[in-house]
Amino acid sequence: MKISGRQEPVCAVGVSGDGKLVTTVPSERFHELLQDTLRGPDLAKLPFYPEFIPKRVAALSDRLPTMPDSDRVAWDPVLMTTLSACVLQQRFGL
Repeated sequence: MKISGRQEPVCAVGVSGDGKLVTTVPSERFHELLQDTLRGPDLAKLPFYPEFIPKRVAALSDRLPTMPDSDRVAWDPVLMTTLSACVLQQRFGL
């Protein structure tokens, strides 16, 4: 999913059962962006992630829709940081 040229927001923010904000809401378009980006070639191009990370990130993102809210909240910063690094790689070739 490409985000350039879109006018509506891509990031979906939900509230978990314990009241914490979580951005990896599985039924939203943001989840699609997360899946597409983390499975794309840019994660493997990042020099500071070991080569086994893309497979582990893909496995983790496969589990997101069935994860309890508490687990999704715990993984949210890790996935958002990885997603940000991938977008920086796409845009600026870092």
